[in-house]
Amino acid sequence: MLALAGCEAPRPRLVVFDGETMGTTYTIKIVGTGADDGALRQTRQAIATVLQGVDDLMTTYRPSEVTAFNEHRSLDPMAVSESTRAVVELALDLARATRGALDITVAPLVDAYGFGATTPGDLSAIEALAAIIGFQNLTINASGALVKRHPGLRIDLSALAKGYGVDRVAEALERQGYQDFMVEVGGEVRARGHSESGQTWRIGIERPDAARGTVQRIVPLSDLSLATSGDYRNFRLVDGRRLSHIIDPRTARPIEHRIASATVIHPSCATADGLATAMMVLGEEALELAELNGWAVMLIIRDNGGFVERQSTTFAQLLASALATSS
Repeated sequence: MLALAGCEAPRPRLVVFDGETMGTTYTIKIVGTGADDGALRQTRQAIATVLQGVDDLMTTYRPSEVTAFNEHRSLDPMAVSESTRAVVELALDLARATRGALDITVAPLVDAYGFGATTPGDLSAIEALAAIIGFQNLTINASGALVKRHPGLRIDLSALAKGYGVDRVAEALERQGYQDFMVEVGGEVRARGHSESGQTWRIGIERPDAARGTVQRIVPLSDLSLATSGDYRNFRLVDGRRLSHIIDPRTARPIEHRIASATVIHPSCATADGLATAMMVLGEEALELAELNGWAVMLIIRDNGGFVERQSTTFAQLLASALATSS
């Protein structure tokens, strides 16, 4: 027994990179790397470059490609980068798939309710703003340029940008030959291979309305992405009324229902990110649409002072398969 213990293979090396990006934090864990310090410095720089690049294009808090488009009060096409075009194209696809629940043209309402880069607007102007909201008022022409159908149309990519950044970092790590890693930006996650323990990565889904770090459920995750959206952290109190930061573009009002959080598993983190927001907007309709489309969705619902979970068939199947594989 002693001899066997002495021959036990050491655990793979774990390298962790972390920092700040997109108004939040990121953590990247890489397992089993034999890279020297110079190569790891290059990896860290590559990660920072990818994340900074996404933020520089899509932020609304300083000059960016998105702010330039928002200030472009013309119906003439505006050329944008391949990254911005890809995220807008995905957003429009998801808008159609979610019956308009995800709509990046909601930016003026986000600002008006006090959740954007500007000071809160005049809530009496909501109806006027709602008139220019609608993903149908935004198109991409044959050359990949963005085209407005209303000069006042503005976009907000925050529902997809973090997930898109996760995907781009994961692709950069794959190009460098890494096989086992986990990329997390602001709670949006993509995992590949195994953790340093040799097991499937284990990702915690936060329990709503509880102290930070309290876990509702742990999900084994490998070669997939996971994103969660919730209404329990970011809200404002206006005249004693609680306003969620998640705006329903169909009603031009903050959401008001029992859904506390929505989690989506998908190969693409950008898609999971966008769908999680859409599921929060849809509320009780979310699981019906998830079943129709085969989406892996879990809702945490407020119920008599506690919480209950509801899972789509695909989510339950993925979870059962992952638990069986990791056990």
